[in-house]
Amino acid sequence: MDFEAKVGEDRELIFETGGAIIGQSVIYEVGNQLAYRADGNGSHSLAVVEYTLTQAQLGIGELAVAWTYEALNATAEQTVALYLDGEQVGSVSMDTGGDWSGANGAAFGVARDAVADDGQNHVQSAADFSSGSSMKPKACSSGEVTWSTLAMETAASTI
Repeated sequence: MDFEAKVGEDRELIFETGGAIIGQSVIYEVGNQLAYRADGNGSHSLAVVEYTLTQAQLGIGELAVAWTYEALNATAEQTVALYLDGEQVGSVSMDTGGDWSGANGAAFGVARDAVADDGQNHVQSAADFSSGSSMKPKACSSGEVTWSTLAMETAASTI
């Protein structure tokens, strides 16, 4: 993805599934911040990974963005992690109940009225992603995997 400096107060959706009570979202927010939120346990558990893009990252052009949700780690918790250009920029492990998708459908880059909330049952919404280039799948030759295809394949394989 090619990010521009974030102006305006709207959260911009990169990905979400599940909705506001049980689900996860990757959002671009004010202050050039990427936030990956996974909520569960009836919205009483919230795992959050936040990363602020640097001016160098904003100016570099395309950044590969990926995220992972480990439904059951070695300590019987869930682990969420956020990656930029193949490097992990943050992770959190905690009990969020293990239901990563809730009952609502998923979306990439388009406005939604119920995304992973704040852990207090406050529903949050997100606007279309507009602070950068539109998300485009990477072209791959047979057997080649990019971070964007890896993220999509990982999500698809856990459904």
